[in-house]
Amino acid sequence: MAHQVLGAVNITIRLEIVDYNSTIAKIEMFQKAETSVGTIEFPNATLWFNIQQTKYAVENQTLTGTTDATVQYNGMGTKNCKVYQYQSEGTTMKLYVDKEIGWIMKIAFNSETGNVDLNLTDTNISALK
Repeated sequence: MAHQVLGAVNITIRLEIVDYNSTIAKIEMFQKAETSVGTIEFPNATLWFNIQQTKYAVENQTLTGTTDATVQYNGMGTKNCKVYQYQSEGTTMKLYVDKEIGWIMKIAFNSETGNVDLNLTDTNISALK
């Protein structure tokens, strides 16, 4: 049996805050993968979080636990984060949330097909700088 290699895969993930007020924020996550064979667009995911209570809910994901972590971010220093772990259909997702202001600093996806880390690299939020 021969294995065919598809070549490079370009994955695009965009997070967009589509609604925000003093208590709640709604983030839409758009994902697609492009190869030499074609483009795959994944269903959009909606993330809601209550800014005042710092509780996070992710559509179609089950919260499986929380932990604490200290993470170094380029240009933003060391951040103490609460890590929320979710499970859905063979994929584990972790949200790293800054404990001081409740903002998502990193999203990590782990599955049988690979791992992807999305790190906040730039922001206009002065409390994170």
